[in-house]
Amino acid sequence: MAILLSLSPAGVRTAAALDAFAIAAQDVPEFRLGATPLLEIGREGHPAFQFASITGVRLLDDGRVVVSDAGAREIRVFSSEGAHLITLGGPGEGPGEFQSLDGLWTSGDGVIRAWDAENQRITTFSANPLDASARTQRVQTPVNSGLRNPPQAFLGAFSNGDVVLASLAVGGPPGPSPVADRWFLGRFGSDGSFRELLGELRGMRRLQGFPIPFSPLPRVAVVGDSVFAADGYEARISLLVPERVSSPRHFAFPPRIETPGVGEAWESLQAALEAEGGSLFLERMGDMPRPEAFPEVGGMLPAEESTGKRNGILWVQRYNPFVDSVWLRDGLRPGAGGEWVLIDADGTVTAVLRVPDTFIPMHIAGHRLAGIVIDLLGVERVAVYSLESDPGHFDASDNHPHVRRQLLHGNDTNPVGLRPERSGRVCRER
Repeated sequence: MAILLSLSPAGVRTAAALDAFAIAAQDVPEFRLGATPLLEIGREGHPAFQFASITGVRLLDDGRVVVSDAGAREIRVFSSEGAHLITLGGPGEGPGEFQSLDGLWTSGDGVIRAWDAENQRITTFSANPLDASARTQRVQTPVNSGLRNPPQAFLGAFSNGDVVLASLAVGGPPGPSPVADRWFLGRFGSDGSFRELLGELRGMRRLQGFPIPFSPLPRVAVVGDSVFAADGYEARISLLVPERVSSPRHFAFPPRIETPGVGEAWESLQAALEAEGGSLFLERMGDMPRPEAFPEVGGMLPAEESTGKRNGILWVQRYNPFVDSVWLRDGLRPGAGGEWVLIDADGTVTAVLRVPDTFIPMHIAGHRLAGIVIDLLGVERVAVYSLESDPGHFDASDNHPHVRRQLLHGNDTNPVGLRPERSGRVCRER
């Protein structure tokens, strides 16, 4: 996401891990990743297999893998075996070219689309794996749209090809207290036409215009024709669309049993900035008070296909202050590692999943999970894992009452929890 890239010192990361979810005494099934990836893409020696800044990974129905690289401003398509098939786009303002590459999505027929915030364009590429032709549509934002500024961030795509784009209003008048950005969510057609205003979210907090390191960021997931959103300030995910829902509905997260230590997280951030020479950020830390609390939601992804009754339609990751600070990484993609909770359409937690500390999930398709692996030097590559059931846990399809946990409420109620213990690492890193 272009609006935050300039705020993050490149390559600043920390390997510290944090227990993610507060859990109650009852058990929930687990998914685990296959011991080794089904496919890895990324190696030295050939430009098509080298990535500068991956902003999207998508799995097509026929096994192909689509990757958007914001650094090269290219989209690359690979076969199910990892062979490079075609490169789409490139830097520029002409048809099929990008000034920025801020969003990637695909449709069931294999059509590939991308969002270019700098050019304010949606570009559509053919489903033919050997066809590099493109159709470019400029986004139209009417004066009466309710969007304060031209849209910038891509947040998800509907089943009919419409997309959710966010317009950002930065902070407010300079003053002694932090001020939150305002995010306005708009629905646009794949032809660039404005459809409707979906809602408004609180955004990143700033002090005199400068981002606060442990500030929340909006998280949005589009599941079919439904839009789920969280501003991170509360342990809650709201259902924004469809409007036919008669009463407010939300996913309520369980409270943390172990609250992350503010002092430890603050010192960890300082150490990471010192290691990367982030002198401006270190200077700003001296002018800012330490946070009283951390955001709740660190990442959110839709599950497009069912992996059986254990799979939820929504995957949610708890915020980890040791890796998720806006000063440590860029954009709206989830942070690396952590524990994800799978939530079904009725608000039931159906399973949990642990991922390695170097892996960022980006796309769930059936029993496959695609994402980014980042090595110690900050080099990115693509990996596709299989999702496997843990035989040591009950199957949620058995409808055991102690397995299915309800989180979706019509009104505010006490949130329920997940498991109290944390399992060990469930994937062997390569």
